[in-house]
Amino acid sequence: MWNTPEGERRLEGCERNLVARAVVALHERLIRAARNGRRLPLGIRAFDRLPLETQPYLVLLVGESLLGDDPFPGFYSWNESIVLLLFNQIEGRVRREIALQRKRRRPGAPACPWRLLVLEAFRAQCGGPDVSIGEPPQDPDSTDLDEWSLKILILTDLILWDRDFEDEDLFMDAPPDVAEAMKMTLGIEPDYYSGVPPALSDQDRDRLEILYTALRDEFRLAPARPALTQGRLH
Repeated sequence: MWNTPEGERRLEGCERNLVARAVVALHERLIRAARNGRRLPLGIRAFDRLPLETQPYLVLLVGESLLGDDPFPGFYSWNESIVLLLFNQIEGRVRREIALQRKRRRPGAPACPWRLLVLEAFRAQCGGPDVSIGEPPQDPDSTDLDEWSLKILILTDLILWDRDFEDEDLFMDAPPDVAEAMKMTLGIEPDYYSGVPPALSDQDRDRLEILYTALRDEFRLAPARPALTQGRLH
């Protein structure tokens, strides 16, 4: 469960499918980097400072909270940053799809699984198949990156309250009394930045590996998805 602006909830349906796929993709990127002994900088200090070998498992841990029924773990800079990184992963995959589509020289239906997932989640969460924001309904093969980025931002804000974790440098580098005064003024919990992830036992890692395998296999075994055209399911 996760405490979202809409209340404490477990992600379900199309929103759940999108985030679950992002969990798998980001975990795999981090695992590859860790196996090569290479840190993968993702641009958010709250996450980048975490131990290299635990980063992939913490992504799964946050995924477990977002997709499962366990009690909400509480807000910390490290776990909220992972939520944003999942949506950054989604936007990165959408950008890659669009870039590959624009490079295609032969006609044919473009591969756009990430855009289809985003579109399904957006329509499910924001009003149905014909929803749009002052624009015509978007097709999954659209190359309008600005519109995709807007949809992803809206989906992100259905889960994240704010982005206090992006200010970690400011608070961690300030004198302790100044930092505490700023947190009190802004309503940030005293241990929001200093709170550390739970120590993961071998049993925890095994459980999270099982979750990863289940999510990965879910997408590999998924049947062909219906096409979304002209704003409707067919």
